[in-house]
Amino acid sequence: MNTRSFKKAFFADNRKRRIGRRCGEVTVSGEQVESHPRVFPALHIEYIITGDVNEKAVQRAIDLSENIYCPAQAMLRAGASITSSYRIIRP
Repeated sequence: MNTRSFKKAFFADNRKRRIGRRCGEVTVSGEQVESHPRVFPALHIEYIITGDVNEKAVQRAIDLSENIYCPAQAMLRAGASITSSYRIIRP
């Protein structure tokens, strides 16, 4: 299996929940099988949030994203094991 990793920066503006504007990065890594179709049987998503944020608010936002609002994750979860973690970088 080959290990692959993808990064994407994001900017969140969540004033409704009084979290404010935050920057961060999402890294998705996984093992890709050698034979075709070259699928990813397991993926790990790491959320890296920059700023002075409430940890419970971060956990809640990730939970909503993974379990309610992201149809791509729901579709991928049917064929792959998906785990996640987060890291907060405070100024």
